[in-house]
Amino acid sequence: MDTMNSKIVRNMNLETDLIKQLLKDERVTGSGNLYSTEFSQNFKVENSTLYIDKSSKAKGKLRLCVNNINIYKWFRVKSKNF
Repeated sequence: MDTMNSKIVRNMNLETDLIKQLLKDERVTGSGNLYSTEFSQNFKVENSTLYIDKSSKAKGKLRLCVNNINIYKWFRVKSKNF
């Protein structure tokens, strides 16, 4: 995972076991809160699936996704609906 994404994952308050599952290419489904440093707030997730997408066009880059949406975009959409 690139430096920017790893920083975001650490700041989202994800449990260590969940991060390990993501790094093993597992999809994780659950409910809770994800913290955005960009918006300095928690966003609620319900029955959402998180996974790391390795098919990015930028070689060697990984994208964290929530329900098939890039995490950056997901936070921006959530902030507008908040």
